Amino acid sequence: MPKALKARCIMRLQPAMATSGHLVWNALSSITMERGDKSSLDTPLCPNQCRNHELDVHTSEQCCCCREDIVEEAKMQLWLAGPLIAVSLLQYSLQMISIMFVGHLGELPIAGASLGNSFASVTGYSVLLGMGSALETLCGQAYGAKQYHMLGVYTQRAMLVLLGLSIPLSLIWFYTSNLLIAMGQDHEISTEAGTFNRWMIPALFAYALLQCLNRFLQTQNNVFPMLISSGITTLVHIVFCWVLVFEFELGSKGAALAISMSYLVNVIMLVIYINLATACAPTWNGVSNEALNDMLSFIKLAIASAVMICLEYWSFEMVVLLSGLLPNPKLETSVLSISLNTCWMVYMISVGLGGAISTRVSNELGGGNAQGALLALRVMIAIAIIEGTTVALVTILVRKVWGKLYSNEDEVIKYVAKMMPLLALSDFLDGFQCVLSGAARGCGWQNLCAFINLGAYYVLAIPSAILFAFVFRIGGMGLWMGIICGLSVQGIALITVNARTDWDKEARKAVQATEKTKFDLCAYSVTPPHSSNPNPLHSLFSLLSLKMASRRLVSSLIRSSLRRSSSKPSISASASRLSSSNRATPYGYLLNRVAEYATSAAAAAAPPSTPPKKEVGGGGKITDEFTGKGAIGQVCQVIGAVVDVRFDEGLPPILTALEVLDHSSRLVLEVAQHLGEGVVRTIAMDATEGVVRGWRVLNTGSPIKVPVGRATLGRIINVIGEPIDEKGDIKTEHYLPIHREAPAFVEQATEQQILVTGIKVVDLLAPYQRGGKIGLFGGAGVGKTVLIMELINNVAKAHGGFSVFAGVGERTREGNDLYREMIESGVIKLGDKQSESKCALVYGQMNEPPGARARVGLTGLTVAEHFRDAEGQDVLLFVDNIFRFTQANSEVSALLGRIPSAVGYQPTLSTDLGGLQERITTTKKGSITSVQAIYVPADDLTDPAPATTFAHLDATTVLSRQISELGIYPAVDPLDSTSRMLSPLILGEDHYECARGVQKVLQNYKNLQDIIAILGMDELSEDDKLTVARARKIQRFLSQPFHVAEVFTGAPGKYVDLKENVSSFKGVLDGKYDDLPEQSFYMVGGIEEVIAKAEKIAKESAAS
Repeated sequence: MPKALKARCIMRLQPAMATSGHLVWNALSSITMERGDKSSLDTPLCPNQCRNHELDVHTSEQCCCCREDIVEEAKMQLWLAGPLIAVSLLQYSLQMISIMFVGHLGELPIAGASLGNSFASVTGYSVLLGMGSALETLCGQAYGAKQYHMLGVYTQRAMLVLLGLSIPLSLIWFYTSNLLIAMGQDHEISTEAGTFNRWMIPALFAYALLQCLNRFLQTQNNVFPMLISSGITTLVHIVFCWVLVFEFELGSKGAALAISMSYLVNVIMLVIYINLATACAPTWNGVSNEALNDMLSFIKLAIASAVMICLEYWSFEMVVLLSGLLPNPKLETSVLSISLNTCWMVYMISVGLGGAISTRVSNELGGGNAQGALLALRVMIAIAIIEGTTVALVTILVRKVWGKLYSNEDEVIKYVAKMMPLLALSDFLDGFQCVLSGAARGCGWQNLCAFINLGAYYVLAIPSAILFAFVFRIGGMGLWMGIICGLSVQGIALITVNARTDWDKEARKAVQATEKTKFDLCAYSVTPPHSSNPNPLHSLFSLLSLKMASRRLVSSLIRSSLRRSSSKPSISASASRLSSSNRATPYGYLLNRVAEYATSAAAAAAPPSTPPKKEVGGGGKITDEFTGKGAIGQVCQVIGAVVDVRFDEGLPPILTALEVLDHSSRLVLEVAQHLGEGVVRTIAMDATEGVVRGWRVLNTGSPIKVPVGRATLGRIINVIGEPIDEKGDIKTEHYLPIHREAPAFVEQATEQQILVTGIKVVDLLAPYQRGGKIGLFGGAGVGKTVLIMELINNVAKAHGGFSVFAGVGERTREGNDLYREMIESGVIKLGDKQSESKCALVYGQMNEPPGARARVGLTGLTVAEHFRDAEGQDVLLFVDNIFRFTQANSEVSALLGRIPSAVGYQPTLSTDLGGLQERITTTKKGSITSVQAIYVPADDLTDPAPATTFAHLDATTVLSRQISELGIYPAVDPLDSTSRMLSPLILGEDHYECARGVQKVLQNYKNLQDIIAILGMDELSEDDKLTVARARKIQRFLSQPFHVAEVFTGAPGKYVDLKENVSSFKGVLDGKYDDLPEQSFYMVGGIEEVIAKAEKIAKESAAS
């Protein structure tokens, strides 16, 4: 306790002490004066006078606590607990921030990082946190006993033990993936988690030091340096994550390495403060050999502390694992994870309170003040009750909206709302037990608390959770009820222990323990107590050698990890990567990534989209022998869109972009064939009118490169990346070639998650997969483009994120309409807010040459790939129309003189289409969900163009002309449309059974139509008549007004939530709405609108 505060406490206690006699006051005064500010190994911890009177000063009969003492104690504890709460939140946020950054890389990286972080918390962080908490007892009591120099000794001893422990823990982290796979976890996620933890190994050693330094300052009531360093570290950590994850493109590895670097920054700041601050001068006397003594006693106490904390931490993690065994594991695990995350957030408050009471109790007991410790505990219990009640009330009040912060699914939100009252109760109990556990740590009762936690959580809580969840079938709520049982028993046990405690005896034990430590150090110290250290550098070099050994081990582990991991493919095919054998350390690897980023295709500075003309000599200068970059050729023949160019040297490879230098505007040619004798045949990307033989052509040495990145959002570009929206040049330094390899198989990820579109017929019968490829099949005029525009509108509004629209060979009018519609809906913003746009447009329209139409799809895909690979986004790619892509390639094939195959298509149909489709996939960084309009010639689905496309699709939405003739829009055929997502394992039983029930009714109605046409409705049975009536209602209920059609129809568009969609159709199938007329089901949203429309029709009929 600070001297000034100690003096104030003595002054306030003086009246009570006077009533007990002058002997009491003299004894206390003599203690204070004899201890003073000096303490050494020869100074008695408690003078004889004090020991002879058996600490009479502080007996319960002789102490009277007034209101001022309680208020002063409360202020002191809140002043101490506030910064500790902030420190806990800030240090906890480091891992959460890294997880957030990884979340932008895709679902597999975040799944791996989350699993790896949970594994690290269980096997590393919680163990070090628990062992470090032993210092709360030792340092706190030493500070209370004014044995200030012992704080430094205890802290150094803890550093040695925790650093030594970090070595075997780092080996566990090194083999994380093997251990997780052996435990039955998913192979891909386990591999990703293993990579994440290997790069986080240095964090173990920094975290071990950080725990020791935090306890060293906390037990001195010196918490504001911790708060400042933690705040600075959090800000620095955000920068580290951004640079390592996105700029250096290390992905989840960078996020893990950022944690290590941030912990190290925090340690360095605290070390500098401790060595320079005058407040730490009495407690930190430099490196001491005394730290090597009595290691076994510290280890015993540290192990008990670790067991005490780990048993509690691990029980919560076990609950989440058990949720994966419940009937609906996806829902249960999601809700339990949200609950656990919420619990940890509130737990940080309890941790601060527990740390404060631990410091106060240990300080008072170390000073022999039993009643001071008891007063501190009673005040903190009152604070914990107020805090727990407040948090519980807030938790209950926000129960209906809290789930919306984590999920958009109604089922999850409602489940979380049901869980919140249980969370409120558990938060109250957890805060209460944290205070009692903190007091126990201050007393040194870690062994007893370890047995209490073992019984409370593993004898009662976990079995109760299993009983409630699996036997009584309460589900996730039952698991949490088991945790509440454990918290209740733990709290009752700790209350009993504290109530039956003889605090005077505990104070004597603390004083005697600290005094014993003094004499032990005198007896076993290497340096005699009365002499100065003859070699003060000896201890320093000993510690440094130990740290260097640990550092060498970490470096060895990291090098081994790098050798085992496969090298990541380069973004540019031509960019060479330094071999992994040259990466001796992570820092060398970072330098390699800096150099690679500066030279990669993704970051290479390319010429502006409309470069100024330069005078080039007739021969040109070749700067690349392989590609012939810089060579100048001459046009030797022009036949429509085909241009032959002769090069005397520097022959360009296939797919190389050439530029006509003598043209008034930028004309790009793409090499398609080598004709021999230095002549290449190219396809023009623009009109060739006016091009004559002899014009100079420049070999650019690379494929067509287009601008990518956020600068393209809200803009319209053509096939070669030039803006065509009259908004000026696109200001970006990032360009990518449109011809790229598809992601390697090991880089791809398979996800099973629905993309909710808000369109009833799609979400119910043929749901789209997030990261999948969806085809819209239909003939001319059945609404493909309108459906795509509605998807863009709904997905942008409901899900956010970026979209890329590639207009391949469609009408100019449709492009203009789509552009204006996006501006009106806010998807595209103009002027100063253009950076907030959500969509980029790429157009190669119907009146453009076949070369442009054949490549514009690749340009749009390249723009989407950058968002996926470089920014870790989930991107929506809309292609309208993929048939025009096939058709344009067929025209190019004919111009090149290739003999057509079946039905006049090019012989390379499968290769052309596969080269595009295989690049549309989900990787470990992000995903591209593609919706492709597919024109079906003559409504013939067996035509080679749509038939070839079928093989690449995850879902098909077939638009039927017969349905459109009935006036039902969208004209989606519910029987021909398919989806791989229509499975009970993915959608759940209710959705699956409802969808199959709708299809069954419609199929029965289709089978009865011939009978109806011949015999009429009267000849049908009552069941068949009921089937027909319901089928006609379902058929009309599948219609829906679109937002993009409001300007034409005047009817407001409708977005229907998935849960409402399923429940509405389920009600129709169950016959709940058999009494409503068919007309009420036409062009409405949910079932409530059907009922309202039916009432309106009934009123109009009654009025007429």
